[in-house]
Amino acid sequence: MIPTVVNERSVRSFWFYRDGYLCEGIRYGNTLYRLVQTFGKHEEDSAYSCCSHLLLYPSADHPSAILTISPQQYRLWAELRIKLPVEAEVVVQYA
Repeated sequence: MIPTVVNERSVRSFWFYRDGYLCEGIRYGNTLYRLVQTFGKHEEDSAYSCCSHLLLYPSADHPSAILTISPQQYRLWAELRIKLPVEAEVVVQYA
């Protein structure tokens, strides 16, 4: 599955609490996403690979993960309602 890539300027971020942690989120379309990981500009392959892996987890009618891109970085976002399995979190953590 091909990742959805969005210009970072076209989304607005917000902050929320989840499981006792302050997290960053965005709204894209009618869907809320949470920040999973930030990649440097030179880590494009890792960003796309991790996003592709997260897209394997089912979601309704919208992508379960998206990438935002800016001149400095790639940011990986997962759909807020999806509970990522441990193996997905490990893949992202060690990208």
